[in-house]
Amino acid sequence: MALTKVIGNGLGAVTQDGAATFNEGSADVDFRVESNGNTHMLFVQAGSDCLGIKTASPNDYYADDLVLTVPDEGGMTFVTGTTHANYISFADGTSGNAAYRGFLKYDHNNDRMTFGTSGNSAIEVDSTGAVTKPLQPAFLVQPASAQNNMSVGSNITIVFGTEIYDQNGDFSSNTFTAPVTGKYQLSFALRVDQLDAASDYYNFFFETSNRSYFYLFEPNLANDGADITRFPAVLSILADMDANDTVTVRMFQQSGSAVTDIITDSYFSGYLVC
Repeated sequence: MALTKVIGNGLGAVTQDGAATFNEGSADVDFRVESNGNTHMLFVQAGSDCLGIKTASPNDYYADDLVLTVPDEGGMTFVTGTTHANYISFADGTSGNAAYRGFLKYDHNNDRMTFGTSGNSAIEVDSTGAVTKPLQPAFLVQPASAQNNMSVGSNITIVFGTEIYDQNGDFSSNTFTAPVTGKYQLSFALRVDQLDAASDYYNFFFETSNRSYFYLFEPNLANDGADITRFPAVLSILADMDANDTVTVRMFQQSGSAVTDIITDSYFSGYLVC
């Protein structure tokens, strides 16, 4: 049977194996350690279940489980070797990445700071201060083959069959789907061959779930009334998109003949700005 030695007024005890327990009876009595220059160097505020360092009232703060009061240029330091990494982790479990669903990591091997969410690296700052976002929505696509003799009088979706990159996997079937609400920089640069001078106008545009953004061109006012052999249709816009909103690139030709082609030297790109 373990032996227990009661200390003082019974708020503390030392067991036979040397372990010390303070306030085993859960009394509403604060525990304070004083240093040479601070009356509350370590302070357990019993009634509020708060722990303070250099503070007499940790329960005054919103996040009050551990409160550290520091002077100018004070703070905490994590010390490790030059080939090791340090972590501050935010867990909602003990197995797998539940033990580090959110984290802040500093790797001394390459002097890289990493911010993690959902168990993955979301923002990385390298030793030069350059910031990368491995999960940031961003894409660049181009047609896998030309779209020839596009029809007249209807909106035609430009087909982008080749993904140069699709960071975060938000582009599919010629459509970008916004994963979160925000402002998205969208751009297209289309090589358009054989613009028919007999047409009234061409519209090249982004069509989003919220609105459309147009680039209007009238070929009969250019090239002395002759067909245009090659034409660059370029548009860039900072679009307001809600989560799950979509955007495609489209073309509309008003009147004339179906002779216009979209060539593979065309591109559609976008990324989340803010």
